[in-house]
Formats: sequence, structure tokens, C-alpha cells
Amino acid sequence: MKLKLLFIAIFSLGLILCSNAQVSETSENKKEDKSTSVRARSSARAYARTAYPTSSGGIYVSTHHADERHTSLMLSKVFQDESVSSSTNFSIEKGQNRVSLRVTGRCVKGEILITIVKPNGDVFQRLNVTPTADISWSSAFSLEGVEDAKNYIGEWTLKIEAKEVEGNYSLKISAH
Repeated sequence: MKLKLLFIAIFSLGLILCSNAQVSETSENKKEDKSTSVRARSSARAYARTAYPTSSGGIYVSTHHADERHTSLMLSKVFQDESVSSSTNFSIEKGQNRVSLRVTGRCVKGEILITIVKPNGDVFQRLNVTPTADISWSSAFSLEGVEDAKNYIGEWTLKIEAKEVEGNYSLKISAH
């Protein structure tokens, strides 16, 4: 009987010690998690982000970092038997050396014409979305070392024309 009580006491003590070790390990992990999340928050504070709607239904987002400026514009619209003609501008500033563009669209009826015009007035890309096929187009390029980089710096014009459309499009342009 004494041996049985001794065994239960040792077993109970072992469980208590193991449970304390797990609690201690868990609280150390929580400390690590807190320090990690604090680091994540402090690095996120290094960015300032501004977002506002545009007249054509898109969202203009500008993100600033201490050593880099990133600007992006995303336009999207779902049409339900609508005709629209609109344009908006997007600015690429001196020092922003990388540009990326992406356009997707789908029409069940009608057509959407998307025209992207460079600051010098040249058409960069013209895309026609029709019921024939869904469209997905993208382009990314660097302005570093490009002789005619000045033709890309300034106000870009993004034109959207929809004629009796049932469908949608999405356009995103960003520079950094």
C-alpha cells in the first residue's frame, strides 16, 4: 500500500512538472509571438498608404516608403447593358523606374475598348474586349537605362469605352 501511494505521488509530481514545463514553453512562445508581431507592426508603420475613389469607379492607391514610392491605380466595372465613355489619369513620377500593367475583361454582349496612352500622346496599348473570348493582358518593364524614358514619365491616360455591354473589365497600373 505504501509503495502504491509512493508511486502515485511520484507520478503526480511528474505530471505537475511536465505541465509546468509546457506552460513555461507556451508562455515563452507567446513572448516570441508578441515580439514578432511588434516587429511586423513597426515595419508596417514605415509605410504611409492613401486610397481614394476615382470618378470612373476605380480606386487610386498611393503607398510611400522611406526609400521608395509605389503608386497604383485599379479600375473595375461590371456592366449590365450599359454604354459608357470615360477616362482617368495616372502619374508616373521621375525616380519610379518600374511599371506594370494588367487588364482583364469579359463580355457576353457588346464590346469594351480600353486604350492606354503614354504621357507623350502615343498609344501604348489598345485592347478590345468582345464576346469572342475573355481577355487577360499584362506588361511589366523597367525604365532604368532606357533612352526614351522621358516618354513614360508624367500623366498616362486610361480610356474606357463600353457600347451596350453586358460584362466586366479590370485594369491595374502601378509604378515604383
